[in-house]
Amino acid sequence: MQWVAGELVPISSSLWARGGLHPGQVASPRPIFSTLLQIIYYIILESSHPSLHGFDIHFHTSGDCLSLSASHLPLEYKPVLTSYLVTCKTPVPPGIRPVTHLYLSEGTSDSVLVAWSAPAPPADLFILSYSSADGTDTSKVTLDGSKTWSLVQDLLPSTHYMFSLITIQGDVSSEPITASLITEMDPPKELAVSDVTEDAVTISWIKPLAHFEYYKLSYQSARGQVNSEMIDRDVTNYTLSSLFPATEYEISLNTVRGGEESKPVSTSVFTAMDMPAELTALNITPQGALLRWNAPQSNVDNYVLTITHNQLTADTFLVEGNKHEHQLSSLKPSTTYSVALYATKGPLTSGTVITNIQT
Repeated sequence: MQWVAGELVPISSSLWARGGLHPGQVASPRPIFSTLLQIIYYIILESSHPSLHGFDIHFHTSGDCLSLSASHLPLEYKPVLTSYLVTCKTPVPPGIRPVTHLYLSEGTSDSVLVAWSAPAPPADLFILSYSSADGTDTSKVTLDGSKTWSLVQDLLPSTHYMFSLITIQGDVSSEPITASLITEMDPPKELAVSDVTEDAVTISWIKPLAHFEYYKLSYQSARGQVNSEMIDRDVTNYTLSSLFPATEYEISLNTVRGGEESKPVSTSVFTAMDMPAELTALNITPQGALLRWNAPQSNVDNYVLTITHNQLTADTFLVEGNKHEHQLSSLKPSTTYSVALYATKGPLTSGTVITNIQT
């Protein structure tokens, strides 16, 4: 039979069937047999056979064969040892290269890349299957023999999966090669922004499937450090406050369970511009007036000033963002004007402040 390190079923089953061995001294094997040593030692510790006492087990290798011998073992048990504790590798014919490992990489909350080396001679088909540990999610797919990888999708988050690959060459099917992994936690979904004001914004999302303890919300402006807040796991919307006006924020949200975190889901938002304040008309004459206002907290590219009379636009002026006043002229005497002022910065516009003038 063929054997690999850590897999010696005939030994364990035969010793178990015959009552096992009592605790004794186990010699240190080569590192490749460390798992085998654990199997033997476990059988020894679990044994309750009354007639055995101390003994030694020794590992021996010769070419492709592994054998074990024992000293201080009663004579009647030596046939058991020699009959069952010898196993060898099956010689592999020249030019034959079987698939020996599955490689799992690029794992996410719902997918994983499964890869393997091409066998020799080439395979006709591969059968790739997977199953969750509880058996609720299973699937099997037949792949062309030229394939050396497959992207498995639509997995469940935070779930232990076992993957198995069988090689088909003619009428011969190989033993399955297996590997396992646990998928990542899934992040919140559909992060959305609403109710944007000068200093606050509300975000909402859909709760993920995997169990978690709390959300971690992080946000940062170009001029500030990263701020983080913990949010209760039952919440699906949250309002960030005390923000700067007319500022772009990068917002990300993920879930946390112990020392594990999901990948973040992110969005960006500009807070609204705050508007100019206290628009006032000074030095009013029959033909003119001086307009003055307080600048908003936001940086301003330009102000837009609109003069209307009898609900008709009389004139519109563009005032530089570093100016806080503007002189009106060529007005009509004894006339009421409405003056509206708002600020702009890139694509953003502030609210409008309005005042009236009577010349």
